[in-house]
Amino acid sequence: MIMKNSNSQQNPNLDSEQQESKPTLLLVDDEESILASLKRLLRRKYKILSTTDGIEALSILQENANNIDVIISNPPYFKTKEDNKGLNNFKAIAKHEGELTLKLLVDSIERNLKDNGTLYFLFLSQRLDEVLMELRRKHLIPKIIKFVFDKEKKYSNVFLVKAIKNGKPGLVVEKPIQIER
Repeated sequence: MIMKNSNSQQNPNLDSEQQESKPTLLLVDDEESILASLKRLLRRKYKILSTTDGIEALSILQENANNIDVIISNPPYFKTKEDNKGLNNFKAIAKHEGELTLKLLVDSIERNLKDNGTLYFLFLSQRLDEVLMELRRKHLIPKIIKFVFDKEKKYSNVFLVKAIKNGKPGLVVEKPIQIER
């Protein structure tokens, strides 16, 4: 998840280059290597805060409630019973809803995203109707959808969505992205 807060305060944990008047991004991922790559990629344009701890991320979000400009998320998207998650608990938590259902995720996004704030996320294509319904329920208006196709498969497995909190209606479906594994 990436959070951009335009009203950020000075942070003693940031270096002098980052203390300039840049928007702030909160990067949250369970893999240090991904965080390090994102930091290198984004450090010139943004003040960067990062954590591998979801509880710490929630604390940061609570401190900035309803003041977030952008949220980017790759949430757990499989709706699976506990006993069907397989043996790898870390992978199961990353890929299966468990305690963080789509409804709870969208509720949290709505609470933290400011008016006209932007949400970007990736989700399973087979749950498109549910995702659109949940977004609209919380006035997160879908603006762009882009399906992702594996070259070897007939159907889209996932899609990307951009939604605006309290945005005007008008959905565009862009050309799909084709990937090769």
